[in-house]
Amino acid sequence: MVRVRDRRVVVAVVLIVGLLGVAAALLLRAGSGPAARDGVRVVRVIDGDTLVVSLDGGEPRVRLIGIDAPETTNGHHDCAGAEATAALRKLVDGRDVQLVADPSQSDTDRYDRLLRYVELDGQDVGYRLLVMGLAREYTYSSGDPYQRQGDYRSAQQTAQLQSDGGWYACGWSA
Repeated sequence: MVRVRDRRVVVAVVLIVGLLGVAAALLLRAGSGPAARDGVRVVRVIDGDTLVVSLDGGEPRVRLIGIDAPETTNGHHDCAGAEATAALRKLVDGRDVQLVADPSQSDTDRYDRLLRYVELDGQDVGYRLLVMGLAREYTYSSGDPYQRQGDYRSAQQTAQLQSDGGWYACGWSA
């Protein structure tokens, strides 16, 4: 009888230590930015792939993972840039959105912007910009594929085939 009870204690201790290890690993992986999925208010749109949100008393910039929209800042006025910025502004400016982290990507980019997917009412905003032809699929220089890469590439291909947005107006090529 003593041995059965001792085994139960050992099993319980092993389970508790294992659960603590898993919890610690999850906390370390979460990074210093927002949680994997945080609801925030969009303060302003910078351009077609960058926005500013209200978060924990601050206003960090957020770069949408997986897309590259034409530039409209710092003296750049790329073809379809104004349209991409206007589309993102119309979708999210002043609205509550979800920021979704991707564990396969860094927490921030080289400009210290949070790297996140942005969702509005359960819909992926970056994906919508790709389908409209107002952004191109973009894998960051690290080359690490992001979780939604397949879907984003399919969305871009759809816009290309339909000659939507910049694929027609600007003569973009893949």
